[in-house]
Amino acid sequence: MDEDFDLLERWRGGERSAGEVLVTRHFGAVRRFFVNKTSRDPDDLTQTTFLRCVEQREAFAGRGSVRAFLFGVARNVLYEHYRKVYRADVEPAQTSVADLDPTPSQMVSDIQWHGQLFDTLRALPAEMQVLLELHYWEGLSTAELGVVFDVAPGTIKSRLFTARGELRERARRRGFDLGLGKDATIPGWARNLADLRG
Repeated sequence: MDEDFDLLERWRGGERSAGEVLVTRHFGAVRRFFVNKTSRDPDDLTQTTFLRCVEQREAFAGRGSVRAFLFGVARNVLYEHYRKVYRADVEPAQTSVADLDPTPSQMVSDIQWHGQLFDTLRALPAEMQVLLELHYWEGLSTAELGVVFDVAPGTIKSRLFTARGELRERARRRGFDLGLGKDATIPGWARNLADLRG
């Protein structure tokens, strides 16, 4: 959003009110990103993300949206948190959130299906979980996800295909149906994910 970019630049220039508007606009989504992936210090991690966005002026060169930049920073903050709190050799491409943080999330719905979906998401490697949530919960395009993950949009499409397949297979092994067809357009699944926002 051009307005977001303007707010970020004004905040970096010392205009506190611009920062307050930007934080208010995106705080919920960034905090939700952390609540879903760790039971420890989601507010501190959210605050760190916004501070890094101000500090890392050069890292955002106008590629994509400020929102995509925020989630890219949040992803790095999350992985630093994992390595600091759990162990230095954590590899998000292979380690799931459930492996690191088995505490049940307060966001899990009373509805059993939602609980199963949420648990299955948390059992994926963190990198897959982040990719699926940013695409289906936060609505980031493949181009924006390319910015977040620093890869080409074509690579994002391939990773999304693989992540959906892995989620489908893990759900099957747990004995429930996600309603994911082979075409993987999954609009219904995306709506179900949105219901988990809490």
